[in-house]
Amino acid sequence: MSKIKPIATYSEATLTGKRRYELYPDKILVEGNVSGSYDYERGFALSKLSTEYITLRIRPLVAWVALITCIVTGFASFLLVYEFAVSSRVLPGVLGIYSGSALIVAIATMQKVEYARFCSEDYRTVLLSVARSGPDKKQFDTFVQALVNQIVQARDAAQQVVRACEKSG
Repeated sequence: MSKIKPIATYSEATLTGKRRYELYPDKILVEGNVSGSYDYERGFALSKLSTEYITLRIRPLVAWVALITCIVTGFASFLLVYEFAVSSRVLPGVLGIYSGSALIVAIATMQKVEYARFCSEDYRTVLLSVARSGPDKKQFDTFVQALVNQIVQARDAAQQVVRACEKSG
């Protein structure tokens, strides 16, 4: 038995992990991993997704955590040296290095990532998010449009089946 080839594929990589999407005539499969924690595979029936999607540009949470860490450790280092007159320079130095490292991480992750989020057909739940990030980010618009087109076709096919059942029953 031969495996059906996907209509389109897309791979993304974000700070939280990697995902690979395979678009089929009636479903989309998502395989991914979350930064060393776990692997997963999930499928969605396209007829359950809305063709309208939400476009978001999100700054990763790690950028804010790193920025706050930079400020707090830098301030603590400053206080230890100038307010508390700590005789040892080791602890303030370590905090200063940690603060500088956190600043580098904050700067490196400050860029926002664009997402296309697809809701359920009743718009109650976001079921699928695709990020413009990683090796295929130049194909993001093409993949999202292919997904929308395939959702329309899957819904039409599902409606034809319902009509055929109504006529026969």
